[in-house]
Amino acid sequence: MTTACSTTSNPTYSMSTKQLNHYQVDCSIKEEQVRFIQSMRPSNAERNMADIIATVPFAWIADVGNYSGQREVSSGRKDWMLNQILMELNRCP
Repeated sequence: MTTACSTTSNPTYSMSTKQLNHYQVDCSIKEEQVRFIQSMRPSNAERNMADIIATVPFAWIADVGNYSGQREVSSGRKDWMLNQILMELNRCP
């Protein structure tokens, strides 16, 4: 179980930014969704690995380590999208 202050990501499932872009907020299960979204936040180790993969020349050709997903973590786009969903959940009554 992940708390609101946790920075540990969920090793079993993580949504891509394309999936996050279509995430549907449901205010009736706000607390569960907040925990779920926060569980997808990349850890520092995952960010460091994403930075390395995103800067490897020609990594995009071989799709080393899911290059596009790593690039989204490295650029901060995934964190930004998670923050947008959390802000939307904060507007729930």
